[in-house]
Amino acid sequence: MIATILLASRGAALVYYGDEIGMKTTPPTRKQDVKDPIGITGWPKEKGRDGERTPMQWDGTTNAGFTTGAPWLPVPPSADAINVQAESSDPDSLLAWYQALIRLKKTVPAFESGANIVLDPENTKVLSWMRQAPGAHQVVVSVNFTADTVTTDLTLGEAGMRPRQLKTLLKTPGGPDTVAINRIVLGPYGVYIGEVE
Repeated sequence: MIATILLASRGAALVYYGDEIGMKTTPPTRKQDVKDPIGITGWPKEKGRDGERTPMQWDGTTNAGFTTGAPWLPVPPSADAINVQAESSDPDSLLAWYQALIRLKKTVPAFESGANIVLDPENTKVLSWMRQAPGAHQVVVSVNFTADTVTTDLTLGEAGMRPRQLKTLLKTPGGPDTVAINRIVLGPYGVYIGEVE
């Protein structure tokens, strides 16, 4: 969801290494393991920035494929399962999602330079917006912020649109293939991106 909001909205996207595979912050558990001066001074209340600076998790080998030597900071145990190699072969992985979003940002004119127009602002469960650029197809993005399956109708309200079909550009697994602006069904924490036809 957050990746979608970041990459499908107007403007430059900043991704911190590891976000694209779901690396987790792993703060040190012992003061003697802290390298960051902020953590050394502030321990135990402030553990410093070491937890977000662990080596990139490239694969499930020793030191996550980051180095054959001793890394400055330890590799988290999560590297066995959360790594680039494991996610590269999974079409439903977070890495694949980031890659698809980046591809859309580079190839869909409305994503590249279009304006953001909020749709259905009264909906407290789903954030929806349209990307629109002169001479380009409009693109609709809907993100479900709940653990429930919800249906959103973007033809309602002042910012709504006429009922039209959408060509699916990207969706979370299990989402519908055929979608209309007046009936976008989103699974729990689901995302739908479609081009207005």
